[in-house]
Amino acid sequence: MNHEHMGGEDTLALIRSMEGFRAEDYQDATGRSIGYGHFIDPVKEKELLTKTITKDEAEAMLKKDVASHQEGIRKWLKKDLNNQQIAALTSLAYNTGAKSGA
Repeated sequence: MNHEHMGGEDTLALIRSMEGFRAEDYQDATGRSIGYGHFIDPVKEKELLTKTITKDEAEAMLKKDVASHQEGIRKWLKKDLNNQQIAALTSLAYNTGAKSGA
């Protein structure tokens, strides 16, 4: 199975559309987030709690976060899926906080 790009732009577009962009931190269900729903680690990323970010910075965070979630998906994915299915699985992992150990 070839899942190298794991949904590519479809995945990013889905998450962007569902999360929306916020330049400053905000409260969500599990803590503080910024950008396109990037969870702020209060220990490792406390500077983000007082920072205003650009869309380019948010995009970089989104791509890094998506790659982390897709690493976990790759571990258990046994069948070929289309880009929309991969995007949906990634969005689920992104929103539930599932990481590479999923």
